[in-house]
Amino acid sequence: KILHIVRTTLRDVGFAIKGEIIMTPQLSSTVDAMYDGKPPTHWYVDAGGVEIAWTVPSLPSWFAGLLKRHKQLMDWLTTMRPNVYWLTGFFNPQGFLTAMRQEVTRRHAKQNWALDEVVPFTRVLACTNPDKHKQGSPGWEGKEIPEGVYVYGLFLEGALWDHDNKWLSNPKPGDLFVEMPVIHVSALLEEEANKRYAKGLWYDCPVYTKKRRTDLNFIYTPKIRIPSEEKKRRKRKDPRADPNYWVKMGVAMLCSIE
Repeated sequence: KILHIVRTTLRDVGFAIKGEIIMTPQLSSTVDAMYDGKPPTHWYVDAGGVEIAWTVPSLPSWFAGLLKRHKQLMDWLTTMRPNVYWLTGFFNPQGFLTAMRQEVTRRHAKQNWALDEVVPFTRVLACTNPDKHKQGSPGWEGKEIPEGVYVYGLFLEGALWDHDNKWLSNPKPGDLFVEMPVIHVSALLEEEANKRYAKGLWYDCPVYTKKRRTDLNFIYTPKIRIPSEEKKRRKRKDPRADPNYWVKMGVAMLCSIE
């Protein structure tokens, strides 16, 4: 639908400039928006004011996102299921993760898993290059992924990811956003997930589609590892070992930082 709207709009703008059709108010506002470097409003909001596509302030970024989203979906449709997904490319990432939970639950039908008893389980990988998990790419390692999905494209706000210790750390001065490594999102029975999370300390890190943190932009809340006092062996209490420390820092993950 979005591709049809964009094609129709650009075609009609060309005809209107040539004088072959009337320059309607919508086409006039489209030309003004494109002149200002912004995507036309009706490309991402319908007549009722409901968002029908992603919102990005600049036209080049919006159109680049359109091409990248189209490529991800077309590759999935024409070739095979990808090993790693660009989470930002989904207009409804909540639905994508719900479908993942349903798939994992069906795989364990013999163990009588129920969807209501299954919770997301998140693990941050050491890999920062998603091509290592893309089949056919130059960097592909040829490994099959376990249950769940690999996702990338998330940005951490208010903290950075310590690759050596594999936990959250204080951000560097001037770094507002830091790109996260590839993340493995799966599903486990709540009892099993609690057993795995019993090892170490964790922060419930909310994930949003964009910088404006509202319920409409909320996706889900994975547990992200934070520093452990036992491993540090400090005499003084490390404030970073308290999940409330990261709450006060306003730490969250974002799909888009524009």
